[in-house]
Amino acid sequence: MLIDSDYSRVIHELRKTGKALAGFIRWVQQKERAAKQRSNRATEQRSNPGTEQP
Repeated sequence: MLIDSDYSRVIHELRKTGKALAGFIRWVQQKERAAKQRSNRATEQRSNPGTEQP
């Protein structure tokens, strides 16, 4: 069993760690989305006016 002050400290640190982890996850997701967008742009088919049919 924890005394109230220790319990409060553990809960506070747990929440602080959870917020930091959530921020890190958001950062990684943003980096993944940006990399995916760059990859899509590099492989997308561009139209060539010389080969288009009227």
